[in-house]
Amino acid sequence: MYHLAAVVGVARANNEPSRVLNVNLRATLQILDFCRRTRPGAVFFSSTSEVGDGAAKVGLSTYPTVENSPFVLVEPAAPRSSYALSKVVGESLFLQCADEFAVRIGRYHNIYGPRMGHSHVIPQFVDRAIARQDPFEIFGAVQTRAFCYIDDAVDATVGLAGLPGAGPVVANIGNDTEEIKIELLAHKVWKLAGYEPAATIYDPPAGSPDRRLPNLDRLREAIGFTPRVDLDEGLARTFEWYAAAGARR
Repeated sequence: MYHLAAVVGVARANNEPSRVLNVNLRATLQILDFCRRTRPGAVFFSSTSEVGDGAAKVGLSTYPTVENSPFVLVEPAAPRSSYALSKVVGESLFLQCADEFAVRIGRYHNIYGPRMGHSHVIPQFVDRAIARQDPFEIFGAVQTRAFCYIDDAVDATVGLAGLPGAGPVVANIGNDTEEIKIELLAHKVWKLAGYEPAATIYDPPAGSPDRRLPNLDRLREAIGFTPRVDLDEGLARTFEWYAAAGARR
């Protein structure tokens, strides 16, 4: 069984923190009750890199970020914290039931690709490039991320969910091989669009981590995971999909 449903996105967490907490926790509790009644062979719970961001920010964890770093909520009252809080509580709820069914938890790190909406950095950059925005807006230009293409994330998810054994497993899911500054990411998207605009640099969004890079040792040891789609190929596929979708509209 896969529990992937949640209210996600920085904009939603900032604008509707109560809804994020309410929906995400209620959904998890409902799934948990169902699992206790039906006892599935295994349950996969989708979590987030934001569970580990806080410890790295205050120096209690190093990069690449490992799964057993402490959970730190740097700004508990900040609306954005609602998402990380909903996910770490969800993790805890499932782990407390690990003696009843196998629990697999994947912490996704900056997954991207076609059909991901318009509220994350890569589709936002693609949309602006397709519209030939000039000057081009970049928030948090010197922040770094390591992006993982959706096909690789699906492979990791299915592999982790199907992992044999009764003990619980918590593993990062992402791509640790191509960490990149956000400004350089914009340049890659401009190249795909065939233009080079001026850039207008803004401060990063409030609460946004300066760096995010997962440690994938646990995932590699568990399922032999290796990302297959590099950033240039994944960006090209994503750009092509959004350009075609815009043309259809």
